[in-house]
Amino acid sequence: MLLHKKYLLKEMESITMDLQLMTSQRNELRDRLLFINEGNRPYHKPNPFYEKLKLEHKQIMWELKIFENENTEASKKLSELTEERVFYRFTQLQSEMEQDAVQDESQFQKEMLQQDPPAEPHPQQALNS
Repeated sequence: MLLHKKYLLKEMESITMDLQLMTSQRNELRDRLLFINEGNRPYHKPNPFYEKLKLEHKQIMWELKIFENENTEASKKLSELTEERVFYRFTQLQSEMEQDAVQDESQFQKEMLQQDPPAEPHPQQALNS
């Protein structure tokens, strides 16, 4: 029994030394890791308020993108409609100018007819009738 107890004590001493060595190695590796990662933030448990704000920000940015797309489409449509309006207005003005020219010509011919009475028909024209 005494032999067994001595064996256990020796084994325990050996395990304790191994544990101390591993602890020392762990601490050294941790120090190296801190040195390598200097300036990097250590891991922190996510803050629920911050996570909620991040989600809200993402949602708002998504909606903003949709509004920008809608605004772009509306601007294009407005440009198309403006071009169409200008075209139809130009066509209307051109038509009015042509109508005015026809009326002016008609008025001019009426005035000419009123100023110059019709001449007697040419004898050849009278024979054809």
